[in-house]
Amino acid sequence: MAQGALDGLRLIEMGQLIAGPFCGQLMADHGAEVIKIEPPKVGDAMRNWGQGIPLWFSVVARNKKSITLNLREKEGQAIVRQLAEKADFLLENFRPGTLERWNLGWDDLHAINKALIMIRVSGYGQSGPYSSRAGYGGIGEAMGGMRQRSQSGKEERKDRKRVVGKTPKVYASGQSTQMIVGADGSNDDTILQRSDHLYRSYRLNRVYYSAFSPIPSASSILPLKAPPLVREHRLYQADWLLRFYGFGVRELTPKSGEAQGKLDLEIDPKLAWALRHREQFPVDLNRASREEILRVPGLGVRNVDRILRLRRWQQVRVD
Repeated sequence: MAQGALDGLRLIEMGQLIAGPFCGQLMADHGAEVIKIEPPKVGDAMRNWGQGIPLWFSVVARNKKSITLNLREKEGQAIVRQLAEKADFLLENFRPGTLERWNLGWDDLHAINKALIMIRVSGYGQSGPYSSRAGYGGIGEAMGGMRQRSQSGKEERKDRKRVVGKTPKVYASGQSTQMIVGADGSNDDTILQRSDHLYRSYRLNRVYYSAFSPIPSASSILPLKAPPLVREHRLYQADWLLRFYGFGVRELTPKSGEAQGKLDLEIDPKLAWALRHREQFPVDLNRASREEILRVPGLGVRNVDRILRLRRWQQVRVD
């Protein structure tokens, strides 16, 4: 297995929700050993976000090890000090002053490990008039003026009456969603059918696909093995064919056999379709419609449009 940029480094993560753990997620993705500390019995609050299986936690806690400690008790604080002795980083997103009350502040831990780097995430920094206040994403956007800027931009666009399509006005940039691939038994046909439905019925701008990454101590409902990353890549290619090349979902996934409902992982979906429909080839570039030429492997939308412009004036030749 290839090593990440942070391979061999250890991070102690003492944070909940997103602001701190997202930093830990990125470091774990790059190979760091991340030991996540959660409160006993309840765990990180992200475990309960959403209905059914909380996929948010599955994302933000991927590639991490998890332990529970009561940091309000001396025994839990002593274990943190032991972990800090052999750690390279310590990440926390409590309100400023919380770790100091537990005798786990910078001075306490730096005395144990001179090389330790402490990463402190808070709404308004560790000092200053607002440092003791809780800070969340929406509050930070408002305090920083981002909410006002985005709202004024909406009003300006409304005044100019720039309306694109009939997309419901939820976000100024349009709507998107993300499919977690491999978290359940859905095959590629099912995933693409759902994406196609979202594009057609709700006019989504984009559907994203992310391969599921198993996490320690997860629900037994979730698989223990991650799907191949190339499957995520093939879904993006098939999604592109649905949106810009005029393909239908059932054209891209086999209808029978062992591979029923699955995209070919060895070759791209467009080439796989062409091999299953050899009777459609060769294609006469001087006579075929745009839709027919778009199905030729190796030809993208731009090149097809160039061919169409060129053949208005001369015969297209492939030498």
